[in-house]
Amino acid sequence: MTEKPVRFVLAVMLIFVLSACFYMTVFSVETSFDRETPLYLRNFASGYVDSIHEDLKSVWGFELSLPVKIVFEKGYGLAAKGEAVMYPDHHEIILSPSASKIPELLRHEIMHLFTFEWMLHNKFGDLPLWFIEGLAVWYENRVPSSISNLDPLNTWKETDFLGITKYPEGDAFSRYYDFLADFFYSLQKRRDFRNGLEEIMNRILVRQNTVDALSDFYKSDFVRIHGRWRLERTFISFWGFVFINMGFIFPALVILFLGIYTFSKNKNIKDTFSAELEKKYGKNYWKEE
Repeated sequence: MTEKPVRFVLAVMLIFVLSACFYMTVFSVETSFDRETPLYLRNFASGYVDSIHEDLKSVWGFELSLPVKIVFEKGYGLAAKGEAVMYPDHHEIILSPSASKIPELLRHEIMHLFTFEWMLHNKFGDLPLWFIEGLAVWYENRVPSSISNLDPLNTWKETDFLGITKYPEGDAFSRYYDFLADFFYSLQKRRDFRNGLEEIMNRILVRQNTVDALSDFYKSDFVRIHGRWRLERTFISFWGFVFINMGFIFPALVILFLGIYTFSKNKNIKDTFSAELEKKYGKNYWKEE
């Protein structure tokens, strides 16, 4: 091999190595897996972690300062679930998903990691539960499917989440995430959440209150914004409940209408009893002979 081709090959290899190093240091976050995770699953998940990290870095204005360890649990159940934990020297994401749920679970949990680091860096530990989970379900692009058939009374009760500090239990647990997703999508329509998140978080630091900060951001009383959405959601639930139960409600309405109509007709009937006729012809004067 002559001298020029050797130099060319070395130059290409050098460019490749430098590019790889640049990609690893600038465009990715350090990711590790537990020993039992198959290679194909590691490659599949790590690609999503890198792309999600880069996207959220542009949303939050900073990058994760700690490496991320991903643990895939086995035998945890059939439902896809995730959990994000922050340790002093690393983050840990615990997943028990089906393969199709991995991207959305990673989006949800990595949003939590950015939120945790923001709280740590700014020494702010007072973000409400509904805001932390609301950010995650919004970024996850969660489809709120479990709330469409809920009766209006439970809808009104479960949408009152601004004061909730603990996760609901039972069937209300999954609906809690769906209601938050629906609410945060409505907020997104009012003003772009993605491009405004840094501003929101800065306002939270200044006001030391999430509701007040969001009122400033949306230039409207946030409690009233939530109240209007809550009324709209309950109204939709009411008509959905009526439509679904029409087979029971319609006959009941017909019976009620007929009862009212019959009562109103009978109300106008006049008693033609005559004491004089009874005295003259006897008690059975009105009977036909």
